[in-house]
Amino acid sequence: MTLHQTGNMREHVNYWYLTEIFNQKQPRPALNGEPYYAGYKDARGPGAANYTRGAAGGTERDDQFARSGLYGSFLSGGFAGHVYGAEGIWGADIEPTAPTKMWDAFQWTSGAQMQYLRTFAFSIGRRYQDLVPLADLVLPHQTHDTLSYEGWAYCARTDDKTIFLAYFEKGCPRSQIRGARLNSRYDAQWFDPHHGTWSAVGGGTVHANKIGIIELPDFPGDTDWGLKLVYAGPASPEPTH
Repeated sequence: MTLHQTGNMREHVNYWYLTEIFNQKQPRPALNGEPYYAGYKDARGPGAANYTRGAAGGTERDDQFARSGLYGSFLSGGFAGHVYGAEGIWGADIEPTAPTKMWDAFQWTSGAQMQYLRTFAFSIGRRYQDLVPLADLVLPHQTHDTLSYEGWAYCARTDDKTIFLAYFEKGCPRSQIRGARLNSRYDAQWFDPHHGTWSAVGGGTVHANKIGIIELPDFPGDTDWGLKLVYAGPASPEPTH
């Protein structure tokens, strides 16, 4: 056995299985082989009493669901990569009666946005191989809505606490990051998964308090966001009077 994968159960509650694979006594590289399919109306796999209805292909909501699968799976332990699928493509649909033709699905922006995972993951170079998935580092990181793609957050951190990567689905509240080095500074950047671009968080630096909690500012906009924190040293001592 050299590789593990999950798939066919698509909503964010299922990304955790990649974390379980990561934490095995003899772990193997893992990926989500069948996450949310762009434009796939019955988004949940067979055998389920309930499922999340997918979004219309090529819409921003559809792109958002696909990004949830991409970044949520990666930060849950899917460090081997990711598989993209879309209605019309996986079946190579060309028939006149097909609701989606594959040449239409090829133009959806969700597929083009997959390339930005490389930008996100490799922004820390080979140290992405040192990441350990732990969603509990974000507070809060879950809602009661399990069969969904909104409102949850994911995080992975290096064991030395010098690097955090996180992803926040649309609908996440203002959040905390915990488990940081005590009384320290971190260079902080938001990541826009629509365009693969970075921007400074606030003034570019956030601070962990004496118990290692970082209070994040508001998100730059009402959508999903990635986050990178890199240790920058101890916090400046308080001035004495």
